[in-house]
Amino acid sequence: MNSLFSVLILIAVFTGLFFAFKFIFEILWKISPVIILVTLLFDYQVILKYFRLMAAFLRKNLIAGVLFIALSVFFLPVVSIFLMAKAILNRKMNKMQAKAKAENQNFTQYEEIDEEPIINESRKDHNGRYDYSKLFES
Repeated sequence: MNSLFSVLILIAVFTGLFFAFKFIFEILWKISPVIILVTLLFDYQVILKYFRLMAAFLRKNLIAGVLFIALSVFFLPVVSIFLMAKAILNRKMNKMQAKAKAENQNFTQYEEIDEEPIINESRKDHNGRYDYSKLFES
């Protein structure tokens, strides 16, 4: 009796998850054209590169290319969110690179140290033999 109740609870949970994901997928399917337009505004090159990737799959292996295109159409909401995220990240990276390039004109200030490292002093103490215990002294 207890295992039957557990199986019924498991079926109810998976049924609820199925309908929740179905609802989310339907909403994403309806807003995916808007997501694609936002992607075009952020970085249109992302979508062009994705189409070039699909064309390369078609040229290299026809079956894999057709399967890739079919899955892209079926999972359009997921693909559109992925492309939008990639476009946003590309835009942020371009801004960061421009900022780094602008800051690259300034040289970093540093201080020259004239003293020799401890390792060289330790070698001098023992006629070319290396004393490891000298490294751990404070």
